Amino acid sequence: MKILIVYGTSAGQTSKIAGHIARTLKDRGYEVDLVNGRTIPANLDLAPYVAVIVGASVRAGRFQRYIRDFVKMHRDQMQRLPSAFFSVSLSEADPNPKMHTRLSTQVTHFLEEAGWHPDKIASFAGSIAYLRYHWIMRLIWPRLPLPGRGGARQDREMADSAYEYTDWDAVARFADEFATEARSAPRKPYRVDSYPGQVVSG
Repeated sequence: MKILIVYGTSAGQTSKIAGHIARTLKDRGYEVDLVNGRTIPANLDLAPYVAVIVGASVRAGRFQRYIRDFVKMHRDQMQRLPSAFFSVSLSEADPNPKMHTRLSTQVTHFLEEAGWHPDKIASFAGSIAYLRYHWIMRLIWPRLPLPGRGGARQDREMADSAYEYTDWDAVARFADEFATEARSAPRKPYRVDSYPGQVVSG
């Protein structure tokens, strides 16, 4: 019982989330192959896997192109397996409903563009990896109205490391629920129905 997890990451938080999902699945008795989307083997075959999870982060309003290309290349196989997609962005941590609507639209556009219909979709909040940003971003970052900000002292503490908004319990629940569903789900014929566009918030 082997599950493939492919992820795209810009500042490292999606990689951490994918790793947390992998550990949860291993605790449920699955073998897991965790693959960075930038280093996918050219001859990768999904035949050995009973399920696939794909994760990507939002950067400048879009997900990683190499993740979209991976999905397009393997979508026929992926439609026959239990599959899930999770997105990572700061929009998920924003209390403004408009940001969640925008994220839902971005997820819908990505999946429609890739032609993929995952069984499970989740959205997780990311992190502020301050020291990894371009110097221009570091100049404007203290002025951004981000959730959880608590004044200049906290800003300095956050600037020294990554400030996480990720709900790790939600990540574990997502993995645990998917493990249960994947264990009992039969392989499916390829389907061509339209993507409903519903994002299950993490």
